[in-house]
Amino acid sequence: MKKNPLVRIPINDGMTRYRLTYESNACQPTDVSGRVEQMSMLQSLVDQPQLAYCGPVPFDSMKVFHNGSCWVVELEAVETRS
Repeated sequence: MKKNPLVRIPINDGMTRYRLTYESNACQPTDVSGRVEQMSMLQSLVDQPQLAYCGPVPFDSMKVFHNGSCWVVELEAVETRS
């Protein structure tokens, strides 16, 4: 599973959105090896909770999709500072 760089998006003075994406090895979405890749990525997130942190905070939303060449897990979180 390949981890892409964390994206930090300032919303306003007290809020920041973080986006983190992971990509699987190249695969087809409908064959057995593609499903194994998909489940392996999700299992890694369950087994290693630190992977689910977007910057300093755990994710608020998760999107899983196939981009035509590999599975992508996209995590987002909003950090609110006082």
